[in-house]
Amino acid sequence: MQKTPCVFPIVGGRKIEHLEGNIEALGLELSGEEIGEIEAAKEFDLGFPMNIFGRDPESQWVTAVGGQISVCGG
Repeated sequence: MQKTPCVFPIVGGRKIEHLEGNIEALGLELSGEEIGEIEAAKEFDLGFPMNIFGRDPESQWVTAVGGQISVCGG
């Protein structure tokens, strides 16, 4: 929740206990250090089409033809 509007939690489960756990987790707040540790564990893959055409604005003309693509924090 601390990374919105760039990241949203995916809530799901098959049991009432899962739903209760998800609701309880909404109250969790991570410190900046904890978030940094999680993010440093593995480089984030932006996925297609960004991993093919790159992050720099000069290479974005290909994807810009299809519309605006926003990359949070980047």
